[in-house]
Amino acid sequence: MGGVTGGIVNTAMPTAAKDISVLNYALTLENLEATFYVRDHEVTHVNFLKTAISALGASPVPPCTYNFPDTDVKSFLAIARALEKKKTGVSAYIGDAPMISIL
Repeated sequence: MGGVTGGIVNTAMPTAAKDISVLNYALTLENLEATFYVRDHEVTHVNFLKTAISALGASPVPPCTYNFPDTDVKSFLAIARALEKKKTGVSAYIGDAPMISIL
């Protein structure tokens, strides 16, 4: 994801490129959550980010193909626990949101 490495934005990038990188990174995480949770709430986040990225004149990153090994309730809960315990999405937003210049 051009310019974003592990949630850290390359500060040498032009401002608009940084904003787009951060938003595309957030979009990737929201796509992961929308796929895993299959929830309208997450899809709303995905649509919002796609609109914001397009409004900046860029193309939203396509969703990845995810293969969650959830074959039963126990394995589903284990994956959910891993995502939530690490606060994957929240941590990314806390780390990268201040990098967005349009806020």
